[in-house]
Amino acid sequence: GAGYSIMMLHIVKNEQQRTRPLLKRVMDRTIALLKNERDIDATNAEKFDRLEALLLHYLGVLVRDTELRDATAHYYNEILLVTLKRIEHPEWTEFNAALQLFGALIPKIVGQTLAKDFDAAAGNEHNDITYDEIIRKMPTACEYILNYFASKQDLNSDTRTTVLFLGFLSKVKHLPKQLGTHECSFLQRIRELMWQLLAHRCESVRKLAALCFVRAHDFRLELPQALIGICNILGNVKNENLFLGLVATLAEGIMRMQHESMHVNVEAYNVCMQQLRAALANLQLTHKYEPYTISKLLDILHLVGFDAQVRIVQELLRAPAVGDTAIGFDVWQQSADKFLCKS
Repeated sequence: GAGYSIMMLHIVKNEQQRTRPLLKRVMDRTIALLKNERDIDATNAEKFDRLEALLLHYLGVLVRDTELRDATAHYYNEILLVTLKRIEHPEWTEFNAALQLFGALIPKIVGQTLAKDFDAAAGNEHNDITYDEIIRKMPTACEYILNYFASKQDLNSDTRTTVLFLGFLSKVKHLPKQLGTHECSFLQRIRELMWQLLAHRCESVRKLAALCFVRAHDFRLELPQALIGICNILGNVKNENLFLGLVATLAEGIMRMQHESMHVNVEAYNVCMQQLRAALANLQLTHKYEPYTISKLLDILHLVGFDAQVRIVQELLRAPAVGDTAIGFDVWQQSADKFLCKS
């Protein structure tokens, strides 16, 4: 299949007409074939690659080519949709082909370029797509992602697919502008979904959900209010996974505001940070948490500039009532040392 796909790429790239009728024919025919669901033929599954797997590989070759980017961009919505529908396919060759196509397609959609600063904070990569754009350009694919999560009775299942979808959404940002009714509804559903996923049992999902939640808010007005609201409810959260998810959201939100501080009024930024510090300083933990969880909260307090003299820091610096061999105790010790070194 690889040889045929490369041959097809060279034929399509070298057609003379600027309107690229051959490429259009190839894309239309390939997508049409992929839209037709076929039953799996178990007798030949071990001998031959499925036609759908080959077609997905063909699309991957076309999508990856830089010269064809403008011509293939028109098909991103349909390509993404057929890819998403096969990302959990039981037949390995088809699943693998869909996974590779997904990996090739997402950087093209979000306009991601190679990062020059490898120490840049997560979520601040070089991409420029917004929720407004993906809703207009890929409405059916976006709706499919939301419906996928809405149809799941247990969000803790199928973590692999959840991570893939969140990895895509984490590269999209919300900018303050006039949105239509449909766009507002989609954005609100994204925020609600991310809030639910903050309580996921998998840490990678919680971190991605936190990043998506932060980037789905305008950093000038909505994000500061959301972060202060999280600070106000944090002490009463019983679910430890949700607590960790909210702390991760605070971390991502504060780093986002610091990153974007050059684009906001200095006075407004300082006022917001003062409000955040005040809310965190008055934090009252009503439940006991594991050392690892406490360490993450200590990292937040260190991020906002607290020292060991602040009451909440003093409480968290007291050794947890567990042995030093407990899971997460070493992480708590590392976080505590940051304050002890400053004092």
